[in-house]
Amino acid sequence: MFALSIIAAHGLAPRRPDDAGPLARATFGSLNPTLKLGYSRPLQQRDLPPLRQEDSSRLVTARLDDELFALAATGCADREPVGRALWRSFGAEFSRAGLLKLASDACQLATPLLLKRIIGLLEKPGGDAAALRAGMLASSLLLITSSAQALCLRHYLVRVSTTGLRVRAALTGALYRKLLRLSPAAQLASSGELVNLVGADAQRIADLIPYLHALWFAPLQVAA
Repeated sequence: MFALSIIAAHGLAPRRPDDAGPLARATFGSLNPTLKLGYSRPLQQRDLPPLRQEDSSRLVTARLDDELFALAATGCADREPVGRALWRSFGAEFSRAGLLKLASDACQLATPLLLKRIIGLLEKPGGDAAALRAGMLASSLLLITSSAQALCLRHYLVRVSTTGLRVRAALTGALYRKLLRLSPAAQLASSGELVNLVGADAQRIADLIPYLHALWFAPLQVAA
């Protein structure tokens, strides 16, 4: 989903989804031309827009390095400085994604209540204008909440996947810079083996990030 979210939106010329209108961005309609093109033939590099600046490995690595240096400058004695630096670097966007998930769950919980309301109105004998208006209102709210739930969930998945990829890029870049500063005598393994280990570990962390919000929304869903 993250890879699709940065694909060109109109025709063959690479164009950022951010250049599309608000409705197209909200509904991912800016991807339709590229998806249609990908259905007809394999996508080429020229079909894709330039990487957004905020997603570049250079920028996210510099952001993580700055937080690590800031923690070191303050004499932080925390045994997990990398975790704190990751939170300070990407915690805000990760938390904003949680708000989308909360909105999605709220809409999901409202759906059965609206259905119960509609069924109750249908089971009443007879019917008058007031009951008709109440039924139309409940049906409209059901449509709105279902649409909002789907959109919030999709945007949540895009945002957490984006954060995971940024974290992976930042960790890989920061650790690779650290390896370049180490002397050969200080390395416990070859550079190739260390890079492979760094890539595997960073990928595991990136894969974990989309599921971290389950720590709060899973109990909420069970309780509801």
